[in-house]
This record gives sequence, structure tokens and C-alpha cells, in this order.
Amino acid sequence: MASRVTYGMAREGLIPSWFGKVGEQRRTPGRAIALVTLLIVILALGFPLVHLAQATSIVILVVFTSVNLSLWIIGSSLRQRSQVGRINDNTTKKDVVYT
Repeated sequence: MASRVTYGMAREGLIPSWFGKVGEQRRTPGRAIALVTLLIVILALGFPLVHLAQATSIVILVVFTSVNLSLWIIGSSLRQRSQVGRINDNTTKKDVVYT
């Protein structure tokens, strides 16, 4: 997954586009995969496993919290826009217009 994120960031111009190149034969982001593999090897050889596990747990919790907070904010803004024409018990599916 990290290589796909690296590939996407390169395609968006957030990191050098060199990492966004895909292989001709398999159409996979080989350079991004190589970068992520190199980083994992450096981390695995340079830090104790317990510290890496703790850091991974913290990162996963931060990502989980960020995604849920973002979804809550998006949901709140959508609810505010949809309250213009409130739905009551007599409303059918035909009456609801999705925008």
C-alpha cells in the first residue's frame, strides 16, 4: 500500500515524478516499490522491533482518527446542505432528489 501512496503522490506532483513511473511489462510502480522496500529494510535493520511495532500502532491510530474525523466533517456539511428540503414520513423515494 505504501508504494501505491508513493506512486499517487508522484502523480500529483507532491514528490518527484520519477517515483510515478510504471514498468512497461507489468504496469506496476517499480521505483515506488523499490523506495518503500529500501525504507523498510533500513527501518528493520536500524531499530528494535518493539519500537517499530509501537510506531506502527501510533500511525494506524492517527490515520484511523483522521479518516473518521474527515468523514464526520464531510457528513456534517452534507447534512447542512440537505436540510433545505427536509424529508418527512410521507416522503417517497420518488420525491427525494439526490444532488
